Amino acid sequence: MSRFRYLNGIDWVITGLGRSLHRTTGCGNWSQLVLELDGKLDFEAFRSAVQRYASAFPVLHGRAVRGWQLAPVWKMPVHRQPAYVPVERHIFPDDVSLNIIIEQLGRCVAVAPGTPGRYIGFNVFYTAQKTFLAFRFDHRLFDARGAELFIQGLLRYFSDGTAEPPPLSYVSPEKPQLRPWVKKFVSGRHVVRMLHHQRHTAAPFHLDAGLPADSYFRFTLIPLSKPESDELTSRAYEQAGYLMLTPWLAARMTDALGKVLEAPGRSLGGYVIPCSADLRADSAEKMFFNHVAFICLCRPAGEGTAEEWPQRFARQFFEQVRMDMPRHFENAWKLARITPAALFGKLLGGSLKSFAGTFSMASVGDGLSVIQSVAGLSVKNAFHMPLVPPAPGLGFFANTFAGRLNFCLTSYSRLLSDEEHTELAELLKRELLSQT
Repeated sequence: MSRFRYLNGIDWVITGLGRSLHRTTGCGNWSQLVLELDGKLDFEAFRSAVQRYASAFPVLHGRAVRGWQLAPVWKMPVHRQPAYVPVERHIFPDDVSLNIIIEQLGRCVAVAPGTPGRYIGFNVFYTAQKTFLAFRFDHRLFDARGAELFIQGLLRYFSDGTAEPPPLSYVSPEKPQLRPWVKKFVSGRHVVRMLHHQRHTAAPFHLDAGLPADSYFRFTLIPLSKPESDELTSRAYEQAGYLMLTPWLAARMTDALGKVLEAPGRSLGGYVIPCSADLRADSAEKMFFNHVAFICLCRPAGEGTAEEWPQRFARQFFEQVRMDMPRHFENAWKLARITPAALFGKLLGGSLKSFAGTFSMASVGDGLSVIQSVAGLSVKNAFHMPLVPPAPGLGFFANTFAGRLNFCLTSYSRLLSDEEHTELAELLKRELLSQT
């Protein structure tokens, strides 16, 4: 089995964002998914299972290097390696609130970059009656769907009570995809034209003058009940079109953000929203590395009413899918792989940061719904908590678990104050649950 796996263009963008995050915030490009369990998880048994399971994946002990064609590759050992995955235990007082739990979970995901072989970690939080199992992961190795596939496999292995390590699992090699150059340049032209137009529609946020050492990330979880989720989905389909939840959510987020920034000097003038799209085929569930691209929605200042924008975003969404813009994004970024990671990270945090848009957005789907129990403990909820780079420094993320929607709002303290973040979360919840 090959020791090398060529990185694609999106992998290299994620690597660059990780360098930018480390330089500006001291954090790596991490994300986290959380399972809320009804009951107490056996901590020692779980920690032991994690080490055995992780030892089966040589990719977890790899690192990015340059291939002889200058295309970046992920170099990994061929044989099984002893695994050490951090698994930490935390105990909350009996009367702890969900907001405090989310705050502590947020501190766990905003961590320094891992050393080689430490691209994942777990934190287990105990309350009087529940366990919150948090899986944090480096985006260089997992996108959101890939992390869901990994945790599903781990929890099946743990729940089965297997004592022996699973068989070695290798990552399928990828071609360098250096040629044909013409298609990549054509895709790059499509992407640059669209982003150039949108860049002049909405200026990005400007960070305040605070020091990075004083900055931090905040998370707010907005969990909905099954009836609330059904009503919201029905209203979104009515206002934006069938299966057009993402455009509808983009309209609600821009409405809420505009109200927060009504104060003089804080208006953005318009919005550009990059939305991630999963490129996996239904029959090819690839676990490791990144298999996403982007659709960019645009809302110029002063155009249309709040009631019109769900459908206008839906038309933009449909048109970019028709033009195959997600594939153009993926293909165009392959040209950036020749740029050294450190330099690329500076560009993404500097001259290219306007392409990051106003805020990040993703609707992950219901992949976590298949996890109904863990070692006999029922799963009450499951949600994602991603970090966002300082540019744009604001993110809005949705997932579904057992028919119930969860929304996570993430912001960087040098972008929004604590008061603005709280106000945005409250306004956003009212926008989501409003009947009008």
